[in-house]
Amino acid sequence: MALVLFTLMVALLATGYGGRLEKRDAGADRDALSNLVDGLKDKPSAEFKARVLRTLGDYLCAIDDPQCDGELALQTEAELVQDGVNCDETPYHDLCVTARELVDPDGSLSDDDLKSALVLLASESLENDPDYISLLDQISVDLNALICQREPEECEFWSNHEEDKKKFENGVMQQD
Repeated sequence: MALVLFTLMVALLATGYGGRLEKRDAGADRDALSNLVDGLKDKPSAEFKARVLRTLGDYLCAIDDPQCDGELALQTEAELVQDGVNCDETPYHDLCVTARELVDPDGSLSDDDLKSALVLLASESLENDPDYISLLDQISVDLNALICQREPEECEFWSNHEEDKKKFENGVMQQD
């Protein structure tokens, strides 16, 4: 399921949503995001999409691409949230260690602030690379096409999900 969140976070960060979390109350946005995530539960195609994007992140880190830290931050934050890991309570958890290495080497941030800092790092990384955002958008389109070809019964779900995601993204962007 962490991979499902990863897929959504990539889409949200590609629209600049992640950087906006620190600038305003995002309670309504989180509820809308929760609805989007709930629709992805138990969908093998959602895990497939997330694995592809995670593999992309692993590749970027393997070649020391500038997007590596942003991708690692994105993956780490999604897994922390999905797995319910609280870094205040379990500071030596592998995910917490990775998070602190990325954004909090002195260990001064609370669990919530640590997760926000990960989102901010990922958002800033994406905002500095519009070509990469376009690439992520194209990968999503291509993965949807593959899923529709191989699992036609899933095609309507993904079409509706993409529409809901765009409405959510537009709503977040209009509120700023």
